Amino acid sequence: RARRGHLLSELCEIPRTFNLPVVMGFTERARHEAATLKHAPKATKEQLLMLCHADAFIKAALGIEAWMMRVAPKETAMIIAEDAPKMKKMIKAMHAGYADRFSALGENDKVFHSNHIVETVHFAEKAESMPLQVADACAFVMKRHLMEKNDVDGYFDVLRNEIVWYDDEVGGLMHIEAA
Repeated sequence: RARRGHLLSELCEIPRTFNLPVVMGFTERARHEAATLKHAPKATKEQLLMLCHADAFIKAALGIEAWMMRVAPKETAMIIAEDAPKMKKMIKAMHAGYADRFSALGENDKVFHSNHIVETVHFAEKAESMPLQVADACAFVMKRHLMEKNDVDGYFDVLRNEIVWYDDEVGGLMHIEAA
């Protein structure tokens, strides 16, 4: 247990050490499922989970694009996601939608367009990708923090200044104020 804590601490230090943003996309699962069931009452648990993941993915992509526009407007980024076979097709389709400047949803409606996130989404196993291991550690800490679990407070404090997300209501990039 102590060894896992030490490893988690080292992984959470990486974003601060290299001044890397930790962009999060999150959705409150119960609220998202309830809203989805109003429109699709016959949705299965698996479909609800996939739609919830899709919502979080789009929010993360919005956060990446907003950060790139603000901090690195002349740079490009690519997304490497954990290889989740059930989600791969949907994530690739969503990515293609915001990466293709000519595609539209419905009547010329787009969720958003990215000029910075290039390529296709690449998938890898966590064991094959150190950045995915860092992302997984950060996701674990942020999820526990959002669940109001105080067992990650020290790790969260290390990440606090690097965390950013796109807020739909504000329409912009957000970050946590220093403690």
